[in-house]
Amino acid sequence: MTSEVSRRTLAKGLAWATPAVVASASVPAYAASSKPEYELSLSWLATDWYASNGCYSGTVHYDYFTFDTAMSVDGRPAGFAVQAWDYDSPITTATLGRFELKAAFPVGPIKSIAVTGGAYTVSGPVRQTVNGVLTDVYTFTYTGVRTAQTIPKGATEPSWPDSILRTRVTIDRYSCYRIMRTYYVQFSESFMTANGYSESFTSQWLSNTVQPRY
Repeated sequence: MTSEVSRRTLAKGLAWATPAVVASASVPAYAASSKPEYELSLSWLATDWYASNGCYSGTVHYDYFTFDTAMSVDGRPAGFAVQAWDYDSPITTATLGRFELKAAFPVGPIKSIAVTGGAYTVSGPVRQTVNGVLTDVYTFTYTGVRTAQTIPKGATEPSWPDSILRTRVTIDRYSCYRIMRTYYVQFSESFMTANGYSESFTSQWLSNTVQPRY
């Protein structure tokens, strides 16, 4: 991180233990000022379904697993958007430099992830230890339009064009695995606006809990 980035803090990065876990994040400006300020806001969600039939204690057969950014969470847009930091910052044009989302899942039933919706490429998995856990990391890189309008503070739409990520997760349905309760997300972004605001940021790894589906 640069010294500029290190002074920033995440406003959101939420995970609830039960019954459902979703997450959202934003990168705020430093402090209130007379100049317009903006943030990049985003949401994500992972769900699973499994059964313990035929497995020893503490392990399960996974039937399906999903990961996407298609749900608006905690007042943040689905996918991502450049959003006014306060009510005094007007709607303007934003130019995206980069947006990259990494998802790290503990090594286990997930064999591959393919993009089925949104303007993204995916790479991985790359084996990496995250927060002391051996994980497979998938990197989703946005490749869509570079210019779009900002949205007002408090708005959840519209999302940045083609920023809603949908995937197909291939899993091993035949072996027994420990229940995957926690996964990690990291994002990296940069943008500038027509009225003079700019930022570049990479988040820490954010811990999340998988939402069970019944």
